[in-house]
Order: sequence, then structure tokens, then C-alpha cells
Amino acid sequence: MPHIGWLWLVCCHAWLVAGHARADAVPERVGALVVCLDSRLADGVRALGTGFFVAPKVIATVAHQVRGAERIAVHLDGGRVLAARPLLVSADSDLALIRVVDVAAPNVTPLPVGVPRIGDEVFTIGCPLGLAHTMTRGVVSHPDRRLNGQALIQTDLAINRGNSGGPLVNRAGELLGVVQGTLRAGQGIHFAIPAGKLAELMRDAGLQAPMAHDRELDRLWREAARAQDPERRRQLLEAVVLRAPWHADAYFNLGLLRLQQEDHEGARQLFETATLRQPGHASALTGLGIALYRLGRPTEAREVLLRAVSSDPTHALAQYNLGVVYVRGLDDTASAVVSFRRFLELAPESVLADAVRRWLGQRNPGRN
Repeated sequence: MPHIGWLWLVCCHAWLVAGHARADAVPERVGALVVCLDSRLADGVRALGTGFFVAPKVIATVAHQVRGAERIAVHLDGGRVLAARPLLVSADSDLALIRVVDVAAPNVTPLPVGVPRIGDEVFTIGCPLGLAHTMTRGVVSHPDRRLNGQALIQTDLAINRGNSGGPLVNRAGELLGVVQGTLRAGQGIHFAIPAGKLAELMRDAGLQAPMAHDRELDRLWREAARAQDPERRRQLLEAVVLRAPWHADAYFNLGLLRLQQEDHEGARQLFETATLRQPGHASALTGLGIALYRLGRPTEAREVLLRAVSSDPTHALAQYNLGVVYVRGLDDTASAVVSFRRFLELAPESVLADAVRRWLGQRNPGRN
């Protein structure tokens, strides 16, 4: 019978170390966030534009693209079309957030925020004239142009109808602003709304706003990843949490340390915090399920592990631990068989696989 030992930690303890993306990979990473928008406004007008993911299922764009929209179609790169509806629209800043209503929206890693400087090379990826995922380059002509009382980033990159709402990004892959439009009286004079305004709108919507790149946070996270001594690792992770309270992976790894120390209640609290900071964090949900099981709460453990499986159907360890809870905590052999077979499909070479095969073979000789 496979048992819930510490073998799962060997598989789960994968550190997610932050770092700078290669310059040649930045456009690809930005392009994965960009979508084309097709809105049907209340007056029957069709508005074509661009948007980009800034949070799970949440897209940023310009307000004039979606204000009063009766229908918003989100076109992903690759041809999929999702439905969305306005979440928060600001006429003052001409920014808007829309939420995808389809369950099949992709997971995203938002761009960090940067500071525009005169002469910086910048680019945008958008849908000019309906031509999906078109990239244009330019430079920052003026980082803080005041126009009609509004602070804007002036740039010379080519902007056409349909580019509005796309991200203005520097070579480091940092978000500088949201492309707004052009000055009709001039050529090569285009504007973007600063990313700080987008961050304010996201906070107003109760979302975690994009943040500037934090080199000290990177250093702490890398040192924690390398630390061999558990106490030193704990200190570094707690320093990460103090600096970045939103850092779900830091809470998750602190939870792993508590599990190793058999402090199951402490681990439960940390894993739960990780899932609050990042809903759908499959590894944190799996850890929470294990902590609940070890606290003698198998029914709650089952529900949490089912959430982990729902969040990431390919998460093999969630399936494994769900099987253990079914057998040892709930005496539900039939459900355990289903979970363990799914685990073997996902991780046939796992260190736990042989034990699972033996257990399945004992229940149904000839089929495992």
C-alpha cells in the first residue's frame, strides 16, 4: 500500500527562481499575452482593437474600445475565440479591464512594470487594421508628455487603427504603458497611457497590480533556492514574504519546510495563504490537502485535493495524494483506484509508481 511519506517532497520541491528573460525571447513572451478584440458597441458600431492579459482571465485595453459594449469577442493567437465582459472602465484615464467569461482562458504571467526613459527602444504587439499579432518598434520620444491635463508617454513607433489597447514594452520585457492612439495633426507622434495608471485601475478592481522589477527580491529568492540549511532557507523565504506579501510561491515553500518539521497546522496556514495569494495554485492546494489529512481531516483534504486536480488536471501528485486520502482516510477503494490509475498515466516513471502498481495489482490482478 503506498503511503503518504516524504517522497512527495522530492517531486514537489521545485523552486521557481525569478530572473531576466533573454532579450530575444521577450517579444514571444509578450505576444503570448496579446489578444485582438472585436467589440459590438451599444450604437451598433464595431470596434476593433488590442488588449493583453494582466491577471488570470483579466485583460487590459483602452476604454474607448469597450465602453458600452454589448458583446466583446477575444481572439487568441491560434484562432480560439473567447467571450468577455467589462470589469471596470475609466473614462478619465481611457483605460478598461475586461474579464473573460469562458473557463478555457489561458493562465498567464503578467509583465513587470518599467520606467520609460527618453530614447528607450520600445515595441508593441497588436492588431492594426485587423492584422493579428503585428509587432512595431520605435523609441520613447518623451516619457512624460502632458496633454489636456493627462500624463502620457510619447513615442514614434507606428500606430494604426486596431493598435489601441496593446502593451508598450521595453527591451527588458517591462510594461511601460498601454497604447492609446496618435496625434492626428502630426506624423510619428503617438501616445501610450503610463503603466502606473493601469496599476491604479487594477487596485480599484481588487486585483494585484503589476509591479516594478525588484532586484533585491530576486537576490533573496535565488539565495533561498540555493540554501541547504532549512533554517537559513526559512529566514530567506520570510524575508521574501516581508518584501513581497503577494508572493504565493514563498508561502508554498515555507509550507513545505513546516511539513518536513511535521508542524502540520503551521503548514496548513501557509499553504492556505499561498492559495489565497494565487487561487488555483495546484502545488499549494496539494500541500494543503496533505496537511489537512495529517491533521485528521480527510473529508476536507479530499475537497482541497479535488480543487488541485480541477485547477491542473496534469498535476500527478495531487492525484496520488487524493488516492491515499481515499484509501486511508475515507475507506473508498473504488475512488482510490481511479486516482491512482490517473497518477500512473501522468507519472509512470515516478519513484512512487512501483508502489502504486503493486497496490493496484493486489486489487485487480492482471490490470494495473
